[in-house]
Amino acid sequence: MSVDSSGGMPRAATLAAIMDSAHTTIRTLLGVTTVPDLEMVTDVYTTRRVVRRPEQESTLLGGLARHGDDGPFWEVGLPDTNDWVRLILHRYLDQPVDPAGLTDDEGDLWLHPCLGCDPMRTGVAMALSVGLALGAALVGGGRFSTQLTVWRDDLADPAQVIAETSVSPTDQPFRDACIRYMDQFPGSKPGLSW
Repeated sequence: MSVDSSGGMPRAATLAAIMDSAHTTIRTLLGVTTVPDLEMVTDVYTTRRVVRRPEQESTLLGGLARHGDDGPFWEVGLPDTNDWVRLILHRYLDQPVDPAGLTDDEGDLWLHPCLGCDPMRTGVAMALSVGLALGAALVGGGRFSTQLTVWRDDLADPAQVIAETSVSPTDQPFRDACIRYMDQFPGSKPGLSW
């Protein structure tokens, strides 16, 4: 079963802005004071090149004025624990769209580019995936969606998702805090435990 999450990005944002937003969101969701430094890599099928901050600041994603095929791919995660989330920019547009011409009807939302977050099946990676997708939706002005089980379909506003799924503050280690957050979604558990 897939447990992808995605954040709509009708407004363009840099990778750096997405990462900053995700960092803050993850900290809030888990109720922790610190989040380990997340590493971003690209060329995931070959050299696994680390994407440093200057490149993140110059890489623009999303926006209705942009279009094209899916890709490239990035992975974000914790190399020490081998918890990774694959990021894939989905741009469903076959041509640029004038945002003024779009209606508020949800039928038009599929036109919006989104950042798909496909985690490894660990509690840490799955929690990171939710935070990354929410971070993208917050800076990209879009909606949040997820394949986690027991998810309310009406819960798509990223600020509301954060408010309704954040757990109380804790001083637990990061891995334990991720698992505590993911315990809200027991049907998404890979096997008997995280």
